[in-house]
Amino acid sequence: MITRRAVYLLQCLVLMGMALAVGYWSLQKATSNAWYFSSLYSLQAWQSDPLTFQESDYKAMLSSIDRAVMQDPTHPHYLHFKANIITLGISQHWLPESELSVARDLLLDSINNRKAWAKSWIELARVQAYLENVDERVINYISRAEEVGPYDFDVHKTVVEIMLQHWSNLQPQYKVYFFKHLLLALHHGYKFVEILKIAKQSQQLPLMCLILDKDSRFEEVKRSWVNNSYCAK
Repeated sequence: MITRRAVYLLQCLVLMGMALAVGYWSLQKATSNAWYFSSLYSLQAWQSDPLTFQESDYKAMLSSIDRAVMQDPTHPHYLHFKANIITLGISQHWLPESELSVARDLLLDSINNRKAWAKSWIELARVQAYLENVDERVINYISRAEEVGPYDFDVHKTVVEIMLQHWSNLQPQYKVYFFKHLLLALHHGYKFVEILKIAKQSQQLPLMCLILDKDSRFEEVKRSWVNNSYCAK
């Protein structure tokens, strides 16, 4: 026969187990958050003073976000951030280009846990384009980014960047996305200068300046300091 005291003890044990489970979960979350912010602060230090940032600093930053993802493997922002850190490492030749496939998988996992964030879709499009050039898969990712972030300047800027970086191999039917997002970027006013910076970095500034010169829809840009700074002969 189960006594009232036994029931009481059982209830206490169940509550204690629940408390321990919640405490463990909270500790995991807190620890992963601390590792994430450690990597974020490292990235901010790199951006503020890139000349002093060394490969050893990068490896410490990557290790921090690795631990954050290990502690909280389904957190979409941590997965997205780790993908960004990997692509940055590749750009600095601190990681091999083969790691791009790892970045792609991380972005896919991030999207599986948060489908309505445009920045993950457009970053996935960028990585996929690096891996296999601009193809229907890239266009699909761009379309998904357009759906969830139709007014997001980062989407417009990144589409322009993708197209410019692959311009020499770009199939004609995909160039419509370039012009579409170039025009959408106009609605963001002073931010349009970022488009010229991207064109310069992609060694496509002559092409961009020619478009601004010949297309009347960019008349306002042609009269601005942006055109004088980047396209003046």
